[in-house]
Amino acid sequence: GLAIDPGGNIVVVEIDTRSLSQLDTWPWPRRYHAAVIDRLIASGARQVALDIDFGSRSNEEDDRILSETLARYPGRVVLPVFKQRFSRNGEQTQIVHSEPQAMFARSARLGSVTIRPDADGRVRRYLTADNWHGKTINSMAGQLFSERPLPVGSFHVDYAILPDTIPRLSYADVLAGNFFVDTVAGKTVIVGATAVELGDQVIVPIHRVISGPVLQAMAYESLTQNRALRALSPLVPIGIALLMTIALGIWLPRWSWRLGLAVSVAAVGAGIALPIAVQWAWPVIVDGGPMVLMPVLSY
Repeated sequence: GLAIDPGGNIVVVEIDTRSLSQLDTWPWPRRYHAAVIDRLIASGARQVALDIDFGSRSNEEDDRILSETLARYPGRVVLPVFKQRFSRNGEQTQIVHSEPQAMFARSARLGSVTIRPDADGRVRRYLTADNWHGKTINSMAGQLFSERPLPVGSFHVDYAILPDTIPRLSYADVLAGNFFVDTVAGKTVIVGATAVELGDQVIVPIHRVISGPVLQAMAYESLTQNRALRALSPLVPIGIALLMTIALGIWLPRWSWRLGLAVSVAAVGAGIALPIAVQWAWPVIVDGGPMVLMPVLSY
């Protein structure tokens, strides 16, 4: 399959198991997040996204510190909004909009982190932008990619991008200032939970399970590398498969079984190789299933 390296413009600051162990209170005081924002932007980070819910209040002092920190960097920090389904006592399911407290939102850009798994529970698509209280709001990756409004819709995340090669820093190290400035200088930084015990895990193709902030990073990479995949109409591979079937239907009866088998195997190989080649050259997904199945059935 394909293997694509990240473009080098994204860094993930992990709320990982080691950070949870070192900073042994949870939830952490919001002054920690304020200090991390200060550290990152002072080190030259271009923009910082916090994949952390700030929809409720904590204590007055910590909320004030975080609010003042965000106000020092207007527009440099992205905070999440998301939709979640809610029902109680068998009532009809309602959509609840969750967003940061107003004191935080006024100085930050907002980006949707709502995800919509497919029927099998895997997340293949990611929003470019979403409807939010009658307005359009970019997704978190879309907001990091462009401050201009993007069209409401979605794209397929390119999971050929290798998540393990995305540069990462431990939250505890950033809080302590124990990292190389060059790691974040000029970069986009996403801060979020990667520790399994915090539950922000997403089921995806190829990589099985990744954390929420890594999904945001891969969606951002898909946009910046022009790898936001679009699915080709299924009529195209079906049409190719029908042409293959007609050709094989004419020639297979005339050939020996050995030649027929060799040609059929070659046709199956072409059905596998063509979608890979197309996805490598363009951000397009081709369903190779019909092109693989029809030569087998024809033989």
